[in-house]
Amino acid sequence: MDKILKYTLSLLQTALFGVPTSAVHLSDDEWAALFDFTRKQAVTALCYDAILLLPEDLRPPRKILLQWAVLAENVEKVHISQKMAIGKLSKIISNINANVLIMKGFSLSRYYPMPMHREFGDVDFYCCGNHDEVCRCVEEAGIEVSYDNYRHSVFKIDGVPFENHRYFLYGSSEDAEKQLETFLQQEAETSRKQSDKNIVLGTPLGTAVFFLKHAERDFVFSRLNIRLRTICDWAVMLNSGSLDYNQLNVIKKGKTIDCFADVLTAVCVEQLGLSPDFLKFFPSVKKKALDDFLFMTLNYQNLTKSCGTFKGRLQRLFKYLKHYNTYKYIFGKNIIKWYYFFK
Repeated sequence: MDKILKYTLSLLQTALFGVPTSAVHLSDDEWAALFDFTRKQAVTALCYDAILLLPEDLRPPRKILLQWAVLAENVEKVHISQKMAIGKLSKIISNINANVLIMKGFSLSRYYPMPMHREFGDVDFYCCGNHDEVCRCVEEAGIEVSYDNYRHSVFKIDGVPFENHRYFLYGSSEDAEKQLETFLQQEAETSRKQSDKNIVLGTPLGTAVFFLKHAERDFVFSRLNIRLRTICDWAVMLNSGSLDYNQLNVIKKGKTIDCFADVLTAVCVEQLGLSPDFLKFFPSVKKKALDDFLFMTLNYQNLTKSCGTFKGRLQRLFKYLKHYNTYKYIFGKNIIKWYYFFK
């Protein structure tokens, strides 16, 4: 796996930052293993971009290369279908005074050299206080809306899943979380005022803070944990030059995302070749915590889908206990707060 991981990281450095890929000859079995690994880590299309730059004699066998091309094309099709569905949503809500702030994947793709090759899931958005009005318009357009989750409603436009968020975060009563929710809502309002369109993207700072909170939650709760895609997201965001790092440090200080952001940045520098200059904005990170963080990123992709089941709780409990020191290092005194995910 070390060889596969190192070469995957080399391909990602090429795709993201134009760093020449290492000249390494892989066997057919190694290429197959690398292909499978990139699929699990949601970076297949990115690696394909780098593979196309390799000399013919260093590329994977034709059969695997064709499979790679098909998957990369599928990622592009998802991006196009999401873009078209967002356009339809814009028309559906055109008769009301509402703005939609696109979040997460589609919003993050703008920082990539090839936005269409950032792999996507659903489309998450926040309506700047107009959640119910937007849902009403969607239902009047003949689209079924699900209200099962208190935090967001769900619907599909031409097969593309949307999540209409009432809140950015999870309705926590803690002061630090309330402060972040207020900050994110203020940033959403800033984005709305800066655009004359009803579909907008978040400010760089608002996007970064929401990304960190979402990634942090995935790191602790999600059955998929975080993946290399998450690390790539943070790396291209940092590298974009659009983020005010000093302001980010002020906002994240004392929050659960504080050390989490520092660790994620250190991983980007160490594993993806991001400039060490970025570390001056973030405190130093313990090497042991850094290695364990990367281990968890690479090795917890198969937890049970039903996180609320007894099996799911046991799996997360095992993961928590095995990596307790890393969790404690990252979240510090806040470690006790994470016990509620066993409920």
